Amino acid sequence: MQRIDKSNNLSTKYKEWVDAFEEKGENHDEYNSSNNKFYKDVKFDLLRCQNGLCAFTEMRLCNTDFLTDDYWKDGRYQYVKGKTEADGQIEHFDSTLKKTQGWLWNNLFVSDSGTNNRKRTNSIDNILKPDLDDYDPLERMEFDIDDNVYIAHTQNYSEDEQKRINEMIKTLGINYPGAVWTRRKRFLNKVKKEIELGVFELSEYIDTEFPTVVRVLDQLFNQKINQ
Repeated sequence: MQRIDKSNNLSTKYKEWVDAFEEKGENHDEYNSSNNKFYKDVKFDLLRCQNGLCAFTEMRLCNTDFLTDDYWKDGRYQYVKGKTEADGQIEHFDSTLKKTQGWLWNNLFVSDSGTNNRKRTNSIDNILKPDLDDYDPLERMEFDIDDNVYIAHTQNYSEDEQKRINEMIKTLGINYPGAVWTRRKRFLNKVKKEIELGVFELSEYIDTEFPTVVRVLDQLFNQKINQ
């Protein structure tokens, strides 16, 4: 689960709308899914920050060609039905804020629909919130290459902290079967084979799915060639 930088917001009309509530000390409009006029602005701006990937599983949800700056005009995303389409749903990290701060930028991500439906209203822990300044997936988690799953980092955290991280891995669907046993497994097997053959090139995987897996495999490859 890559770190996500959400500091550069191109959907400025949405931001003005949300800021107006904040300035008045009022609650946001309650989240009402795609009925809101800023839904596409928020969804595609989040996807731009996430490089078109699910925030949690890192599966691709959108062609990055539709996420360049020129798709925003006067602070709005220029959505074209049938062309600029994207899978996934807007996800509220803390679902308890949906009624009072339903459009709070720092609480929103886009996730794969299957992952989002499994998370629902489960309680959350910021220990795995991917837009925090100090978040690094490889500092918080280990990736088991043989079993194709993430687990809490056993060297960096106490047993209690590992329990918190493992619970959030489950809650966020980071090991969601739709990712693990299909797309991520195929991807993992492909890259592992390249490493075994000595033809792995990190530069070829910069904008692919599963960038955290790629980081793990790059470390493995470097260890192999330095032996």
